[in-house]
Amino acid sequence: MRKSDTKRFLTHAAVIAAVFLAAPAAGQSAGGISVKFKLDPRLTQSLYMGDRWVSPSTYTINHPGTTATVYARARAVDARGQRSPVDWTPHNPEMVAVATVKGDEVKISVLRPGESTLQVGHGAAAKKFSVKATYKNGAMLVQISQESAAPRAVRQQGGSS
Repeated sequence: MRKSDTKRFLTHAAVIAAVFLAAPAAGQSAGGISVKFKLDPRLTQSLYMGDRWVSPSTYTINHPGTTATVYARARAVDARGQRSPVDWTPHNPEMVAVATVKGDEVKISVLRPGESTLQVGHGAAAKKFSVKATYKNGAMLVQISQESAAPRAVRQQGGSS
């Protein structure tokens, strides 16, 4: 196998792993909201696969330059099964900006390194994501992770034996 064939094979293997083996935790409907991230088109452009949307528990992208762009979509379903619009609210708008692209698709712009949170919600249902960005070697590394719910306090029962 030539070196270029090996590189192509490894690239395709990485795409398949990202698409089919991604943990579904972030995209599962909890409270009626489903969130998915668009896989970087550079990974699938020669495979004629179209756009791929994934729901890993942590979505990571390494983007050349001092800023990064992530495309995402969220869907909320009410008790009657009807789709409802969701609101995207960044905690630190100087670091993270969100703009609607079309329908339920948004463009998340990470403007500088740092940490922030991003809340996606509709009514009482909401999901909270942490956004961490670092700049190193001419590229912005961005990690978007769904924050887990705070653990419930466990009451200890005292008693005599």
